[in-house]
Amino acid sequence: MGATPKKLKRWKHRAPKLNRHKIFLNDGFVIVVEYWFKEGQVTRFATVLIRPHDDGDGSDEICRYDTAHDYAHLDILDHNRKVIKKMAIVGLPSYERAISYAISDLKANYQKYWEDYSARKNKTRE
Repeated sequence: MGATPKKLKRWKHRAPKLNRHKIFLNDGFVIVVEYWFKEGQVTRFATVLIRPHDDGDGSDEICRYDTAHDYAHLDILDHNRKVIKKMAIVGLPSYERAISYAISDLKANYQKYWEDYSARKNKTRE
């Protein structure tokens, strides 16, 4: 007698759950944190630094930490949201710690990321 699907533990077959929240910074900047977890473990995440436009129409996505290529890394973006530079986060044993690192870095350095983004954006307009 083999195991039937009804006898298998259901939690092994559930899709990862999404958790999403926002962190509001000074000057209108927002960090959007999204992570998926299954069985108590984060399976992937994205932590994005955004500055909504002053007129309320759209936003600038400045940079993001994510796990899109199965490792935690920072993507530096251009004004078209294309990746212009990718930097791996080294020495972090888990995605949970990588998320904490990403949030701390974006909170501490959001103005620098904005200045670099603005300079690149202005340079392409010239």
